Amino acid sequence: MRFSLVGVDAQGRSTVVSTKTIEFPADADSLAVEHLWSQSAETGGEPLAHPPESHWMDLEVSDGAVRWIMWRLPPNSVSGMHHTDTVDCQVVLAGEVTCVLGAGEVRLGPGDAILIPGLEHQWAAGPQGCNLSGVVRGLPARPPS
Repeated sequence: MRFSLVGVDAQGRSTVVSTKTIEFPADADSLAVEHLWSQSAETGGEPLAHPPESHWMDLEVSDGAVRWIMWRLPPNSVSGMHHTDTVDCQVVLAGEVTCVLGAGEVRLGPGDAILIPGLEHQWAAGPQGCNLSGVVRGLPARPPS
């Protein structure tokens, strides 16, 4: 399994800033925990600016609220480039998807996870489509750019 964290590059574009491979011990009788990411009021940071071509998508998740979603992308479908006022924690359950960012992309398969903290992105599903599960947490509202 892999975990990818999205951040910004020197030009302010969304990009993968780190990727971590997660390998649990072969001993299935042991508890294994892998810390992926955390955010607190102290580390929340300021809302990020977005390029004008990045469409704002309102997920209707207020600041601090949490929503757990499961969703399916049809085979070979591509969403528009967008950003939200949420921190999105997504896990691929089945199929494959490419998360296209302002500067680069990351291909994800079953078990792979990605965290997108309110930055521009789009989804491009593979030939079998893709099922995802995600938890989104609302960020402070900012007007669409």
